[in-house]
Amino acid sequence: MASAASDQGTEVLNELLLRSGKRIAVPGQCQRKRSTLTSGLDCLPCELLETVLLSWSSAEDLCRIACTCKRLQAIADDVASWQRLFKDRWAPSALTPTAAKLAGSWKALYRSKASLEKVSDGWQKASPFESQAAIHEMVEQATLQECRKAAVVFLLDGSGSMVAEDFSMIAAFVSDAAEAISKAAASTQIGVCQFSNEVKVEYALQNPEKDGLQKSLDSMEMIGGGTNIAGAIQKAGQLLKDAGPDCTRTVVIMSDGRINPYQGIEAVQMASQLVDEQPAVSIFGIGVGRGVERAELENVINACGPGVADLRYLALCTNEHAPW
Repeated sequence: MASAASDQGTEVLNELLLRSGKRIAVPGQCQRKRSTLTSGLDCLPCELLETVLLSWSSAEDLCRIACTCKRLQAIADDVASWQRLFKDRWAPSALTPTAAKLAGSWKALYRSKASLEKVSDGWQKASPFESQAAIHEMVEQATLQECRKAAVVFLLDGSGSMVAEDFSMIAAFVSDAAEAISKAAASTQIGVCQFSNEVKVEYALQNPEKDGLQKSLDSMEMIGGGTNIAGAIQKAGQLLKDAGPDCTRTVVIMSDGRINPYQGIEAVQMASQLVDEQPAVSIFGIGVGRGVERAELENVINACGPGVADLRYLALCTNEHAPW
């Protein structure tokens, strides 16, 4: 298996060198090619190899070339190249560098994202490292105060445009985020609301018991109807108002953001009012479902300040095609 991968790497490198006019392997058996190539590499400066490999190679090429010899493996693992390849294939955000750090490298993040894409059947899903990066940012915002007291309300879209699979993914994310914030903060209160036309408190704001929170998440049933984000934010404000002046307040909206222009204006106004009237408020948006209106969610997030949405929005599981 290793020999076959090395042979493929030799073929790829020969092709790249041929494009650049620097072919050094000679015709013959694969073993002879590989031997001639690896010995010939000693005569080539790193600058030439890096220029040829990193300018022409795809992700698949780099993986094959890395199997050829140790010198090429070091070049093929180039951080900037894998960062470029990731950005060329997917739209990165301000969270992506943190995701790469959590993955261990840009190459590892690329591998994770590409593997997930193969089995996602047209859906765009956040890799585990991207989800962890978003949760990391939530933890950072929730523990800004010196006292490290945090109150977090998750607002879950249960409208008719969502489906059961969306809801199960939402519940899993809430569970992971609540656990991470609870570990980081000295004192944590977690609340969960489901919203459509109306808002239903699924888990009252309190110091969470993991079993109790998980039981509430597992027993939730989608209520259907419209998408009243403004009403959901208002309910979050009502739950958070008594959290105390020395407590951070985090609102996490998990929705497809499919609202009409008037509802969008209402949502931004309600978010702005919450930010103005209560201390240390941060708002996050998690895109879930078909036809996600990212701009609507980002408008709400940016009520906390211009440009913060790039660090506080995550496309958890989205599909560009609307449900109808």
